[in-house]
Order: sequence, then structure tokens, then C-alpha cells
Amino acid sequence: MKTTVRVSAVCAVLLLAICLPSAQAGPNPGIAMAKFSGTVSVNGHPLPTGPRALAAGDLLEAGSNSGATITFGPDEIVAVDQNTAVRMLPGQDGLRVQLERGRLQVNSAHSRLQDVRLAGRTVSVGSEAGKRAQYIVSRLPQGDYVYARLGRVSLREAALGMTTAVPEGRVAELGSEAPAPPPQGADHAGKVAASVPKGYLVRASQKNNYNPGDDVRWNDEIQTENTGRARVSLDDGSILSVGASSSLKVVKHDAGAQQTELELTAGKIRAQVTKIGKPGGSFQVKTPTAVAGVVGTDFYIETDGKRTRVTVLEGIVKLTPLAAAIGVSIAAGQTSVAAGASASTPAAASASQLSNATSSTSVSATGAGASTAASIPTVAVVAASAAPAAVTAAVVPNVDAGAPASGTSPQ
Repeated sequence: MKTTVRVSAVCAVLLLAICLPSAQAGPNPGIAMAKFSGTVSVNGHPLPTGPRALAAGDLLEAGSNSGATITFGPDEIVAVDQNTAVRMLPGQDGLRVQLERGRLQVNSAHSRLQDVRLAGRTVSVGSEAGKRAQYIVSRLPQGDYVYARLGRVSLREAALGMTTAVPEGRVAELGSEAPAPPPQGADHAGKVAASVPKGYLVRASQKNNYNPGDDVRWNDEIQTENTGRARVSLDDGSILSVGASSSLKVVKHDAGAQQTELELTAGKIRAQVTKIGKPGGSFQVKTPTAVAGVVGTDFYIETDGKRTRVTVLEGIVKLTPLAAAIGVSIAAGQTSVAAGASASTPAAASASQLSNATSSTSVSATGAGASTAASIPTVAVVAASAAPAAVTAAVVPNVDAGAPASGTSPQ
């Protein structure tokens, strides 16, 4: 028995010498070291907290309230978030990490860690040659995202032979498929109810002035000038009040299924949303930095392309940054700002913010070119989901999302 123990101990030492980095021989490029916390498994086998060597082919999965840190070399680290699965892949001079689901935070100059990939895609993520970058890769139900936290990040599309640079502070979106088109002749979304003094409707790349009473259809874009405002009545009874210097696209509005998707590229809108009672019903507003999902509300949303501010007048809105798995719920009388991969903790909106939410989008019936419109009732309740589009780089500053906005940023 004693002999067996000695032999086992010797074997264990030899295995560690083979698997772990050696000060004399240098680190093994095909091995990474991981430390775990919480419920983590490798290749389906639960592991206790502590160090573990990972090699090509290993699948690491972190459960709820769990995580892992994978070290490839000095200052070359991948932090694995909860509810995340990653697979180690072989590389030419090291390892690759493939994100199956969840979220990773990467700090690397991409030497032993060659790149990060997303399962089912031909896109690889890395830094510029020889330069360190910090970035977050998210694989969420609404799509895949890369947030360049520090330094420039490169997206390489192998199938097309293209490389896209994501500047520091920006989010690149690798979205899912575009929404299915409506049945022929069923793409009516609503009407222009009022405008001051005038605005534009972009349809099929053609830009024309709109007038009160004009139809609004799926994928139509409403644009206002720096003195313009508009009111759009959707077919389900919801009201969209569009402020000055704004660009709002009605991606989808299916009144029968009670499903609405809007994209606010820039500017501000107030949305008064009709109660949704059908299963699968949803109402969402997407900006370059976040998705606002309605849970029954009258709310104001503003973006300058760098940040998104939501102020709720009635009901609840869930605000989720594009690069984040979890958002914040904003109640009536509260406001929050989303930037990067985080949203500020909802706080009480000031009197000026609440006033601005209504006054900056109001269409005066006495303004030039305005139509007389009845007062708008307050309405409620909905649920949300996100359906991002194709690869884009949306401007998001590397700042504290809770800091006061300045300049033309949302106030």
C-alpha cells in the first residue's frame, strides 16, 4: 500500500510538470489555467473551487451566481460570467476561446490567447496586432455583441475576408435575422396625426415630406428637423410623440399580434402604449446603446447615439444595454441612463426632467403646419423582447453610465 501511494504521488508530480507552466521551460501554449467560484463544470463534470488546467476541447460551464477566471499568461485573462459556457479550441500558437452562451470579459494582447469566437459564426474577435485591449463579448437571446471597453477591437469575418474595427467605447452588434416581413398589403402601422412645422418620411430609400393623415408603414422612418415635431398614431391606439432632430424607424407594428419594434437612432420620443393582452405581445424601443422594453407605461426615451436616457411617467420600463445580459427596471417618476455595458441605478427624476419628457415632444396645435389633435389618454401594459439587426458599430462612450450627461447628451 505504501509503495502504491509513493508511485501515485510521483505520477501526480509528473502530470503537473507536464500540464502546468514551468519557469525553466516556459508556459505551455496549449494549456490555460482556470480558477472557479460557485457551481462550475468542465466537460459535464462538476468541479470544486480551485485551479484547473484547461486544454483544447474542454467545455467550461458556469452556473448561476458562479464564474471562472482563465489565465493564458501574464495580464492575459478571460473572466467568465455566470450562466456562461465556453469551449477551448486549438490555435496555431496557443488556444482560442469559443463563446457558446453568456458573457466574457477579455483582457489580452492576443498572444497565447489567439482570439475569441462565437459558436455558429465565422467571426473572430481580437485586438490590433501587439496591442492590449479590454472588451466584453456577449451572446444573449437578442443577439451577439462586442463592447470595446479599452483599446481598439477587431472583428474578422472569415467567410467574407473582411475586418471591422470597433473603436474604444463602442458596441458592435452581430444581430440575429431581421424580422419576417408582413404579409403583402398588411404592413400598415399607423398615420401621421400631427406635425410642426414639417418633417420627412423615408420609405424604400426615398425621402419625402409628410403631412398629417399620411400612412406610416413597416420600416418607414420619421425624421424631424431642429424645429420640427411629429405625432404618430399607431394602429393599436398607441401614440408616439417625436421631438426635434429625431430619427425614428417603425421596424414593425403588428396590431393584431400586438408586437411593436421601434428604432430611435437619434433624438427623443414619448411613447404612450396601449395595454397588451395577447400572449407574445411586446413593445420595444431600440437605440444604438440599449433596448427599452415596456411593462405597461407612458415613458420618454432620448439618445444622442452615445447614451440612452429613459424617464418613466407611468408604469414600468426595463432598460437593457445592448452588451449586457441584465437590465434595470425603471418605475414611474424615475430615470436611468444606459451606456456601454451598464445602466445606472434608477433614481428619482428631477422636476425639469419630468417636464422635459412631455414638453420637448409636444406638438402644438397652434404651430405652423400643425393639425388639431384631441388630447391623448394615458394607457398601459406590455412586455418586451429584442431583435437586433446586422453588424453595426454604435457609439457608446467608456464612461460611468450614471454620470450626468452633458452637451447634447440625454438630460
